[in-house]
Amino acid sequence: MIPAQIAVAVRHHWWLFLLRGVAALAFGVLTLVWPGATLVVLVAFVAAYALVDGIGALVYAFQLRPVFDRWWVLLVQGLISGARAFAKAMAPPEAHLMNVPSRSSS
Repeated sequence: MIPAQIAVAVRHHWWLFLLRGVAALAFGVLTLVWPGATLVVLVAFVAAYALVDGIGALVYAFQLRPVFDRWWVLLVQGLISGARAFAKAMAPPEAHLMNVPSRSSS
């Protein structure tokens, strides 16, 4: 896409950027209110995002192969993202607790 087409697309879909920002703010507030429950949801979202991102990268790698010299970079990205999704989904919940700050009063 050329810059003019990108600008038109962004102006047409401005509400998607707003929706993404509102969702990020809501998730941030929920993280502060319920850190334990949020951890489980966050790990699930990260795994789902990595899976979708990996599948998308793999699809684009094979679609762009005839016209894009570095299609293999997308292939590697898709494989790494898929492996990351699998690792996040298979890891025990205790493995993710090191990412949550404790609220000890000592």
